[in-house]
Amino acid sequence: LNQAYIIVGFKTVSMKKKESIALEVIRSILGRGFSGTLFEEIRNKRGLAYDLGVHNESKIDYGYFAVNTSVKKKSVPLVKKIIHDEIKKIDIISEKELVNAKEYLKGEFVMHHEENVKLADFLGLLELVHSAKDFNTYVEMIDKVTRSEVIAARKKYLRNSCTVILK
Repeated sequence: LNQAYIIVGFKTVSMKKKESIALEVIRSILGRGFSGTLFEEIRNKRGLAYDLGVHNESKIDYGYFAVNTSVKKKSVPLVKKIIHDEIKKIDIISEKELVNAKEYLKGEFVMHHEENVKLADFLGLLELVHSAKDFNTYVEMIDKVTRSEVIAARKKYLRNSCTVILK
């Protein structure tokens, strides 16, 4: 095989912490569908990967943020650099980019929870953390995230990565 699978991960926070919402906004900036900055830079501009995922998993007792992609083995160093560079660029996010990221998240949230099983799963998780009633304020919490909170979360959590490369 001439493909390598890369995962760049960061330890973050549980969903009990307000910062988990700021990390969701960062996930949206970097990886929202085909228009996230990582997808744009790695796939669209350079053609280095076909698939790319950005994940922010905030659960009851833990959290992690990860970027994964498959690339040609020779492209691994360049792709790793691009991933880290794009994460650092969060610090210069414009207000327009912030608004776009939050709008995407709100739409994604509504669409994702249209299925009863996904809604029930999320409500159960919210009940374990605090209260299922938090579901009704989730969109408001996204709206309240500020540019400075996004930058602070990036600086605090997305700096010391653990990278796994499978060749």
